[in-house]
Amino acid sequence: MNLRNKDKLLDKGTLESKEKTYVVGGNMLGVQYVAVLVRGCTYLGDEKLVRPYEKFQTVRDAMGSVIAWPRSHVSNPIQAMCMLQSAHV
Repeated sequence: MNLRNKDKLLDKGTLESKEKTYVVGGNMLGVQYVAVLVRGCTYLGDEKLVRPYEKFQTVRDAMGSVIAWPRSHVSNPIQAMCMLQSAHV
């Protein structure tokens, strides 16, 4: 986890899937990730994606698109709306 941004809100999103076989960027989520539609961005939007794909390298790049994000770094993953937290080591 990025110590500078630890536990800081990165973005707001909509939970798309928790299914381990759901595919984002050509890869299945597996058990450690969820699929999130990125809907909003904070000043930390330049955080690099954990699983970059195509033209998406940062959270800001992925605005309006679905990304894979570590399940452990999504608050309220059961609800439709969720918050993404910094996930970088």
